[in-house]
Amino acid sequence: MVRMQRLLTLFLVILFIVTASAGLNADGRTAQPDSHTQRSKETDVGGCPVLREFKLIGIGDGGLSADGKTRLSITSYKAPDGTFLVKFFGDSDSPSAATAELERWVKLASKIIVNSWKRDSQGHVVGRRVEALMPKKGSKDLVFAILWTSGHYFYQVSSSPRCKRAVFEAEENIRESK
Repeated sequence: MVRMQRLLTLFLVILFIVTASAGLNADGRTAQPDSHTQRSKETDVGGCPVLREFKLIGIGDGGLSADGKTRLSITSYKAPDGTFLVKFFGDSDSPSAATAELERWVKLASKIIVNSWKRDSQGHVVGRRVEALMPKKGSKDLVFAILWTSGHYFYQVSSSPRCKRAVFEAEENIRESK
């Protein structure tokens, strides 16, 4: 009887460990989005310009993605205080290619804040959405980024971590422009 209880306890412990880690990659990040759309509750950390203060400074062709399945473009904005806001747009061959592009970017993230589904205005899942802290190119600094897919499109909006509100607003403007 005692042996049976020990075996049952061991089985339950193993089941708990397997269940708890089933959704994690080797690096501890979730492999699949959470079951519902989320948005982080974190707010700006002082002194960020509002989105309307950012002025367009450049639009460029980002070329093809590493796998050649997504055509990328970039739009850059700068606020009077020197803060940048950057938008990436990718037009992929398929929804799976857009997801692969998102995954390439997410692998670079220093921290995943939210991993969820992207939904349309009727609540239907149209893709995946991730909020993350990403390394800033050529610097040890981090940027706050929202990355998402919608069908065969890939999007990313990023700025200083103190400017989350502007990034959220830029995301909303992109969604509303469709």
